[in-house]
Amino acid sequence: RDLVRSRGLGDVYKRQGINAEYGLRSPTTMVSILSQPEIRQALHQISQFGNYTGWFLLGYDNDNTVSLKARGNGGVEELVPLLKDNEIQYFVVRILDQDKDGLETGRTVFVTWTGSQVSVLKKGKKATHAATVADFCSPHHATLTATNRDNINTWTIKDRSGPLSGSHIID
Repeated sequence: RDLVRSRGLGDVYKRQGINAEYGLRSPTTMVSILSQPEIRQALHQISQFGNYTGWFLLGYDNDNTVSLKARGNGGVEELVPLLKDNEIQYFVVRILDQDKDGLETGRTVFVTWTGSQVSVLKKGKKATHAATVADFCSPHHATLTATNRDNINTWTIKDRSGPLSGSHIID
């Protein structure tokens, strides 16, 4: 096997049928991330200095392959209708925040969405994938878990992603 280096994922083995530029499979979690250049571009776009909105959504193509599904320049409210109740999905969102001096700044947040109709077995199988996907989508300021689409909004993400927030779950 050829050894491949990827920022944020550590040592990863190139697997049969997985191109190092477009998809990596972590040997510990067995998840492949496809469309990597597009994901990196989306992350770069929303993380630029002076940008306070934007998002991108990742979803499963099959049990072990994650790829870019959608992206947008609006707020998190624009993303919520794309979340599926029968799937586990991941999204990165950029929100407006203020630093301790009251200056406007952006906060990038990684969120794992688990729909209400996802089976316990599927949740268990995919539990190890979230850390690998989050590492690939670095850097971000916080990592959250969401289970209730009605509570996914800018205010809740800002509240739960803060450094002094007690809970990192949107339920």
